[in-house]
Amino acid sequence: MAVLIDLGILVLFATIAGVLANRFKTPPVLGLLLAGAVVGPHLLGLISQNDSINLFSEIGAILLLFAIGSEFSASKLAQMGIRVLAIAVLKLSIVFFLTFQLAVFLGFSQVGALYLGAILSITSTALMIKIVEQKNYLQRKEVPILIASLVIEDIFAVFALAVFSNIGNGQIQANAIAASISISILALVAAYIIVRKVLSFILDYFIKYQAAETMTLLALSVGVGFSYFAEVIGLTPSIGAFLAGSIVASLPKGELLEKSISPFILAFSSIFFLSIGMLIDVGSIQQNAWIIIVLVIANMLFKFIATSASTFLLGFTRSQAVFSGLAMLSVGEFSLIIAKEGSMAVGFDLLGTTAAIVFFSTLASAASLDKFEGLSGFLSKATPKAVRTTTKDVSKVFVGAIKSLESAGKTSFVAVKETIFYWIAAIGILVFGSIANLVPSLAGITILRFSIVQITVLAATAVFALGIRGSIIALAAKKQDRNIPRFASIVALSSLLLLLPFISSSFESSFEQSEFTLVAVAAVLLAYIMYSGKKEHDAQENILFFKKP
Repeated sequence: MAVLIDLGILVLFATIAGVLANRFKTPPVLGLLLAGAVVGPHLLGLISQNDSINLFSEIGAILLLFAIGSEFSASKLAQMGIRVLAIAVLKLSIVFFLTFQLAVFLGFSQVGALYLGAILSITSTALMIKIVEQKNYLQRKEVPILIASLVIEDIFAVFALAVFSNIGNGQIQANAIAASISISILALVAAYIIVRKVLSFILDYFIKYQAAETMTLLALSVGVGFSYFAEVIGLTPSIGAFLAGSIVASLPKGELLEKSISPFILAFSSIFFLSIGMLIDVGSIQQNAWIIIVLVIANMLFKFIATSASTFLLGFTRSQAVFSGLAMLSVGEFSLIIAKEGSMAVGFDLLGTTAAIVFFSTLASAASLDKFEGLSGFLSKATPKAVRTTTKDVSKVFVGAIKSLESAGKTSFVAVKETIFYWIAAIGILVFGSIANLVPSLAGITILRFSIVQITVLAATAVFALGIRGSIIALAAKKQDRNIPRFASIVALSSLLLLLPFISSSFESSFEQSEFTLVAVAAVLLAYIMYSGKKEHDAQENILFFKKP
């Protein structure tokens, strides 16, 4: 009886929170989090965090990731332009790396810094769309590109969850990273090659003899089944739910399954956000208030700079770039799931801190979005002329490269197929590292104080970056544009920068030396690429000038 009363109170407050959120034109997630905190054990104490509520919360998380995964499919990814990929990679790289360094500076452990980096770098798709829609900006030209880039961020979040799934005692090792990546890739390949074909046949049969309840049960079975499969192979169930949603999205008639399960997603995801709110300890937030304030300000600053810079360099106008930076401030559902995953490993109130960041970042985005024109004008006046000139020159190089790539007409999958050697080599190196860690004679080998396992992780990441560079160049087909290799190198270096904190956390005693060495090398290469691009661009302008009659 007590469980039913608790459930009834949850549903009642979820309804009230939704109504109030619509009344005050704020995203429902904020209302649910706030309502959960009010009725939870740390404030009014109307509901205790019992096993039944936890179960509903887990189901809500699974269905929420199923819904997010249904927005991602192989065909949609293939249709995304190189501009979308570049914006996502550049934004994620800058925010993740800066947040990781800030967290280490504030005294967090390496694992805690990894969690914070992943949490702050991801923008909430649902919250961003809701804010933009409520402000009547949904028809702006840059919005579809921003939404598409968030799909890439969701893929990064799945990768982060895969790595974090292998952190049991709060320590992350190179072999754990290698195993996580290998398992994730193999699971994804298996899901699309085998399960998709089976589900396509089953779905046709169900449609022939369909009833409303059978379609709903089939969708639930796919989500729960993949979640169980993910847990069996050592990953978090949320990853399995994401893969299940992506498979359903790729089916010819998958929208029938999505439609049948939609009411369950809305109901249980609401309970998920309420249960997250119930875990918020107001006393703990007050105790860590200064850290939360620093992280909230850092999130807004890092995301605004990273998003505005990456979109401006890739063809947006100054006004569009500032709008994008303000629209992408919010932290959301994926970040809460990652925080819940890391609460036990970090030894810090990560969930309460993340919930506070979600609340304030969303309010900041909603309050500031209408002021993008004024902020754009202010930044234009405040930015030194030399900086404006340099960024415009670099933007011309980037935009020229992207236009050449898009006019070549190749899809991303064709480009990946042409550079398949890099991807196979990277996976092979990771597998070798995992095996080497199990063989004492190999695990004991050190080169320049680095173990053979650590070296394999670094080598695999470098090969992965080369694969990204090769794929971008392959997209150009036979286009003779000198900007393309330079643009490809910058995207590859940004990818390496994004993975760098994960790599550096596997370097134990020599962590600081290895990290700053890699950063220095990446910075030198990036500076050389940028300088040579500007020099070549200026020389080309001079040649054209002298050729004029």
